[in-house]
Amino acid sequence: MWQNSIKKENIADIVVVGCNYCNLLTMARSLGRAGYGVRIVRVFKHRPTATKPLRSINPEARSKYVTRYTQCLTGGEVAVLVNYLLDYADDRKSLLVPVDDFTVEAVDSGYDALSRYYILPGVDKHSGGIIRLMNKAVQKEMACGCGLPVLGSHRITSHDGEYTIPDDVRYPCFAKPNVSTKHAKDCMKRCDSYQQLQAHLDSLAAKGDIDILVEDFVDIDTELSVLGMCVDGRAQSPGAIRIVEGGTHGRKGVALVGETVDVSTMPDIVRGCNALVESMGYEGMFDIDLIRTKDGRIYFVEINFRAGASTYAVGNLPGMYADRVLAAQNTPFVPNGDITFVSEKVLMEEYARGDVSLNRVIHIMQGKDLYFVKDADDPLPYKYCRKFYPIAAAMRLIYKLK
Repeated sequence: MWQNSIKKENIADIVVVGCNYCNLLTMARSLGRAGYGVRIVRVFKHRPTATKPLRSINPEARSKYVTRYTQCLTGGEVAVLVNYLLDYADDRKSLLVPVDDFTVEAVDSGYDALSRYYILPGVDKHSGGIIRLMNKAVQKEMACGCGLPVLGSHRITSHDGEYTIPDDVRYPCFAKPNVSTKHAKDCMKRCDSYQQLQAHLDSLAAKGDIDILVEDFVDIDTELSVLGMCVDGRAQSPGAIRIVEGGTHGRKGVALVGETVDVSTMPDIVRGCNALVESMGYEGMFDIDLIRTKDGRIYFVEINFRAGASTYAVGNLPGMYADRVLAAQNTPFVPNGDITFVSEKVLMEEYARGDVSLNRVIHIMQGKDLYFVKDADDPLPYKYCRKFYPIAAAMRLIYKLK
């Protein structure tokens, strides 16, 4: 694990912006332990209501590594966040680190204006580059060109409820958003026939225009993520994780329990991931999702143009990134080694929804090497979160009555 560093002088505090308290907290700890001051802008798309109290939790505000904490209510509009960040800027140029898809989209949409005040992740140093590449169909085509295996797929879009299902869709298939920020995760569904796919698309198209990727279905053994950064056109992917147990419902594809993976065990995949990022012209941290099938094949799924909470498990990649960008230092990456980790945020939400029992919660929390919220060196965030366990138990009862 990491040692605390003396705060780096003459460098403006790094601004971390995001909607997810787990991503914010782990990022603040990584950067803080690398010696940087950290300011957090917590984003709420909509004001948390009394009926969904877990959405208002903000343990990141209690971290000892956070020098300033503010909140921004956007109403789901990226322009609101861009204007907020413009007003929030200091005289000194700060590194700005978005930690989820919504804030990545917002920052990229305002890149041209924001880059006067912040050092930003981006593509070709202009607005819209990342947004264009958030399209999974585009990503898969580029990944294939870089030697990464991809599943066969078709993109289906609708206008005024009208769409066409290609004749060569193979069944069973799996439908999912082509752009993650445009549809909720509950639109993901396995369809075993033309009729099932049509019924699913009809239900989605009835709510508005759709942009869906329909992929060949495969039996998944596990989900993986390759974690890295690209600076000055050179990508590095020093860490990877495997999802041991994932979330359900709106938390599909998010690690509840995971373990680190030695990247040397899949050199061709890592080489392809680095080549993909470099070919995109992207600069910043990234998280590339993969699947491994039960017959041992690994396929590219998508690239996320930010570092999620799981980055915290592999080592201090954010600190290495900040050192390179802000201090021109090639800090060596020190991996955490073979460890298991748990996301208390996902666990609490799974418990509140009734998807895991209290005994299962206790079992999951025992014996892990790393926790995203619980931390002996930074104890106040977890102490604060524990106050919400009774609320989660009460919500569990409410869900049972629905």
